[in-house]
Amino acid sequence: MENVVVNVVNSGSDGNAYIVSVANTKFMLDAGMPIDKIRKANNNKLRDIKYIFISHSHKDHLKDMKELTNIGVRYIYSAGVFDYKDMVVCGTEQNHDITCYGYSLDFPEEHIMIHYYTDTAKININPNFIKMDREHYWIVECNYTNETMIYNDNHESTQVVLRNIRTRETHLSDNKIIDFFKRKDIKVNGVLFIHQSRLNFDKQLFKDKIEQQLSTLSYKIAKNSTKYIFSKCGIKELKYGI
Repeated sequence: MENVVVNVVNSGSDGNAYIVSVANTKFMLDAGMPIDKIRKANNNKLRDIKYIFISHSHKDHLKDMKELTNIGVRYIYSAGVFDYKDMVVCGTEQNHDITCYGYSLDFPEEHIMIHYYTDTAKININPNFIKMDREHYWIVECNYTNETMIYNDNHESTQVVLRNIRTRETHLSDNKIIDFFKRKDIKVNGVLFIHQSRLNFDKQLFKDKIEQQLSTLSYKIAKNSTKYIFSKCGIKELKYGI
C-alpha cells in the first residue's frame, strides 16, 4: 500500500506547490503556482483537496488562493497545535524575513508523520510533537550548496553577492540540512529535498556530501511535474501520467 504520495507541481524560486495524499486525506503544501497547473497536477480536479498549509506570503509560495478557498479548501497559516479529524498539526515559526511557518503533521491511524519546512535559516521544530513510533517523511528545503555560494560570491556581480547575503539569512544550506538530519532526537524514513536555487545549488556536490555523511538516508531531489511515492521500501519517482 502506498503510504504517502507527493505531487510536485513546481519547486523553486518561480513557484512552490506540492499536493500530498496520506490515506484518504489530500492537502497542499504552499500554493505558489497558477490554479490551472495545480488542477492539471491533480487529475484536473480541485475539490478533493481539503487543506492548504502556507509557509509564508511571498508570491512564489502563495498565488491563486481565491478559487481554492471559494470551493471550501481550508488554509492553515499559523503556529500552534491543531487537532483536525484526520490529523494533528503542529505549526512552528521559522527564520525568514517575513512571518514564516513550518509544519509537522501527525496521522495517528496511519502511524505517519509528514514534516514541511522551507525558506528558513534553520528548522525550528517542537521536539515534544515528534512521535518515534511513526514513519517520518520530510519535505524540506535545501536551497544552496555552501561551496557554490562562496564561488559565486567571488565571481558574480555585486547584485548577486548582496542577494546571497539575504539567502544565507533566510534559507537552508546543504551543511545546515545535513547537520539537522544527524540529530538523534528526530526520525527519518525518507526525505524529498525541495526549493533548490538555480544559481547556488550544485546537485552532484550535494549528493556527494549525503553519500559521505548520511549514507543510509533515503532521499530524492525534487523535480517539477513529478510524483513521489514514499513507503517503508523507499521513495519511488514517477513523471505525471505514468
